[in-house]
Amino acid sequence: MLSTLLTILLIGGPSLFAVAIIFYVLSLRRVVPTNAVHIVQRGKQTISYGVGQEQGNVYYEFPIWLPKFGVEKRVLPVSNFDIELKAYSAYDLDRVPFLVDVMAFFHIAKPNKAAEKVESFEELKGQLTDVVRGAVRSILAKSNLEDIMEERATFGKQFTDSVKEDLESWGVESVKSIELMDVRDEEGTLVIHNIMAKRKSAIEKESREEVAKNNQLAEQAELEARQEVAVTKANTERMAGEALAASTQAIGIANANSTKMSGIADQSALSDIAKAARSTAEQEMEVVKVNQIK
Repeated sequence: MLSTLLTILLIGGPSLFAVAIIFYVLSLRRVVPTNAVHIVQRGKQTISYGVGQEQGNVYYEFPIWLPKFGVEKRVLPVSNFDIELKAYSAYDLDRVPFLVDVMAFFHIAKPNKAAEKVESFEELKGQLTDVVRGAVRSILAKSNLEDIMEERATFGKQFTDSVKEDLESWGVESVKSIELMDVRDEEGTLVIHNIMAKRKSAIEKESREEVAKNNQLAEQAELEARQEVAVTKANTERMAGEALAASTQAIGIANANSTKMSGIADQSALSDIAKAARSTAEQEMEVVKVNQIK
């Protein structure tokens, strides 16, 4: 029995060992997910594995102690990541303290370069956070607080331009301009509160002045409209009176002409009657005369 077992071990041992080696090698196979890149250091050679990388997204992670084949890897994300400064303390040109919220979005454009600078992604984020802090503090310290509150977009672009060179040294790029999300007072201070109160009062003053100006313009327009109506009415009445006078005058002239013509006609008729009577009398006289002569 013992001899049989030894025989099996002597015959099947190498095969079992080979199978175990195969399974172990297969267990070292790594498939890089789509949202990450693995930076593999094998000896003096650095290779990036992941979607879109020249070497593909599959490799074998042999232990570092294995000569020639042993590797050391660093995992870095290829998706966008953010760095947020929440309630970060800053100063303006006059050393007035205030708090800001800043949001930045980056992505690793050159994984190999990033892997040369840091041991892990957490370390990379920490260093980038320090870079953003330094840029925010130095840029805001050159401007007045009121300008900072009014020109947030401008300062966001300045932050982005300021960190661009540092980002390139880490193989990182900005996805979009760094955003200055909020500016507010530190606890126990009322600087921004007072600025907002001053702006509010100025807006209210401007609003009241505009309302008064609009009311004045409305009253003036109403007076002008009334004056125009009165002038139009007076002109209309004057034109009506002139038309009535002209009509009355025309009627009077027509009546006078009619009376004149009627008188002329009467005189003419009387003249004609007198002429007819004289003619008749002359004729009668002629008859008498003829009779007398006879």
